[in-house]
Amino acid sequence: MSQTTGCKNLAKSIFLKSLLGQFTGDAYSAGIEEVERVGVRLRVYSVAKTVADCFKHRNKIGLDVALEALKDAWRTRKASADDLWQHAQSAASPT
Repeated sequence: MSQTTGCKNLAKSIFLKSLLGQFTGDAYSAGIEEVERVGVRLRVYSVAKTVADCFKHRNKIGLDVALEALKDAWRTRKASADDLWQHAQSAASPT
């Protein structure tokens, strides 16, 4: 994957998080990873956390978006089944 594609995916993730609203407690802190892009260290949500949140908020963003996120995460092997399951379980609990 090129750096441009990675940045676009990162931008999409940030956009989705801002669209979905505020998180608190474990819903906020779970799944945060640190990545470095263009010499800048960023804290971003993991792919598995983003996919779980897409399904949690599928009525706001659309089921097609959630399904595409899952397909892309699985196809590119950016999230394991265990990671997806863990974040799906935490997303299912009330926030």
